[in-house]
Amino acid sequence: MALTFSIKQTGVPLGAALAGALLPVITAGHGWRVAILAVAGSGVLVALLAQPTRAALDVGLSREHRVSLERLLAPLKLVVRSPKLLELTTTGFVYAATQACLLSFLVIYLNQEVDRTLIDAGLALTVATVGGIVGRISWGMVADRWLAPRRMLGLLGVVAGGCALGASSFGPTWSVLAENLVCALFGVTAIGWNGVQLAEVARHSPRGKAGAITGASGFITFAGVVVGPPVFALLATLTGSYAIGFATMGLASLTCGGWLLRRKT
Repeated sequence: MALTFSIKQTGVPLGAALAGALLPVITAGHGWRVAILAVAGSGVLVALLAQPTRAALDVGLSREHRVSLERLLAPLKLVVRSPKLLELTTTGFVYAATQACLLSFLVIYLNQEVDRTLIDAGLALTVATVGGIVGRISWGMVADRWLAPRRMLGLLGVVAGGCALGASSFGPTWSVLAENLVCALFGVTAIGWNGVQLAEVARHSPRGKAGAITGASGFITFAGVVVGPPVFALLATLTGSYAIGFATMGLASLTCGGWLLRRKT
């Protein structure tokens, strides 16, 4: 199950890898406005290409079910009331915040604060996201066969936290190769956790409610993507340093991972 969810989730880091490789080149050659238009255009194209599949996928829908606040909140209540689901969902929130900050700020951090070229910074992001693709598939296999998923999630959080702290120390004494190695490991862990966590949420869901519960858990988890970057940006604004943001997210991930490792499986 973890491997299946992990393969499904590789689309996110793959898209980020393409962005890291292509958008700096487009920006350097044609300006940031053209780069943004390229992203928007690709999104519209995918939406159009997806339309023919809707008839085959939109099956089993019941138009008799009325939308209500009570029905909407019911899966969230189940998540909050279950210690295992709440633990997994809290972990997802913290890890998603760390992942979002890595994807959002690595390029600008390396370019503006570490003084790397935009191309080198974009390459570092591509290295991290390709690492995330490899990590998601690899950790799914490991969690299915050799290591308890929660212990796997704990180890990923600890290593990702260490990588974030390492990234916060980037500077003139670091070579580009060394930075890319840290970014690769950062991506393998900080991006590679998602499939294992989703599979565990589905596994601990009540029978017949896996879809609703993973959706509710994902709602809270994705809040980390919403909250993390603004907090990071605020820290960077107040301190004048992106490194402080990476260090803070690293400590959060490290703490969460250590907490999982200390609890009994």
